[in-house]
Parts: sequence; structure tokens; C-alpha cells
Amino acid sequence: MRPSAPSPRRGFSLVEILIVVAVIAILAGLVVPRVGGLKRREESLAVDRVADLLTMFAFRTSAGMQPVGLLHDAEAGRIELLILDIDPSQADMPVVWQPDRLSMPVLLPEGLEIVSASEDLASLPRGDWMIASKPGGDRPRIELRLEGDGVQVDIVLEPHDLAARRSDRSQLRRREPRDLDEEGLDRDQW
Repeated sequence: MRPSAPSPRRGFSLVEILIVVAVIAILAGLVVPRVGGLKRREESLAVDRVADLLTMFAFRTSAGMQPVGLLHDAEAGRIELLILDIDPSQADMPVVWQPDRLSMPVLLPEGLEIVSASEDLASLPRGDWMIASKPGGDRPRIELRLEGDGVQVDIVLEPHDLAARRSDRSQLRRREPRDLDEEGLDRDQW
């Protein structure tokens, strides 16, 4: 019996390579949009959490017994709710702002930032700021504008509202002016 000759090594055919490339392209087409949308969802979630924090600020101001504050730390990309810790039994101790135990600080994802903030229509500094409110007193009007890669949102807390209102500026459409005379609609009823 004669040993069989080794068969020549066969490479991939052009058809096999094209099929593999097509499968990779289809998978990339499914994965890439989801990864891009993940960033937008993360930013949108952070905006919702900031609005919730403003709502908690409103609640704590109207129902609480201690002064409440919102602190923005621009370097850390964080906004948090603080309570002025006053212990009546220790009147000689210094008064200290403490993080609120009922709310978590909001860490803004990379690329999302508070580009403007105002308290009672007065602009706050671009970096770090704090807004404080006294219980039972008038609450300030707070307006924050957040911008990121796919998000432009205004969050407003009016002095009389119980919850913050969010308006998405990136979805607002601008109306184009129309010349009714030119369109022959100058005599139509409005």
C-alpha cells in the first residue's frame, strides 16, 4: 500500500470571504446604532434625575423644617441636595450643610453639563454655585440649561410648582414665516 500524497492546502474562496464580510457588516449595522443611542439614553436619564432632584428640593423646602440647598460642583460634574444640619440641643456647635439622606447626588455623564443656571432670573456663575431656600419661606425660581452631545434641555422649577418642568430644546421646531398674500390666503378667516 502506498502512502497517500498530502493534499494541497486550500485557501478561502472569494465567495466565502464575501459572506464573512457581509455577516460582519450586518452585525456592525445592528450594534453601532445601539452604542450611539446608549450615550443619548444615559444623558436623558441624567437630565431626568436632575429634574427629580429639583422636585425633591421643592418638596423639602415646602414640607421640611430645615433650610435646603442645591450644590453644583462643576469640576466633579455633580449636583446634590443639601440640608442645613441644626441640632437644637447643641446650639454652640457650628452649623454644617450635610448631603440629604433621601436623595442621591446626580453625576452628570461625560459630555453633559449645566451650561447656565439662574435663581430668580439672576444668572449664577458658570462653575460652582449653591442655591439655598428657607423652610416656609418663598422658594426661588430655578432654571437650569443642560447640554450634551444629543441633548439640549431646560429644567424650570417655579416658586409655586411642586415639580420641575422639563422642556427639550433639541426637539423644538422653528416655524417658518408665511406670506399669506403670496399664497392667496389674505382674505381667509383665521
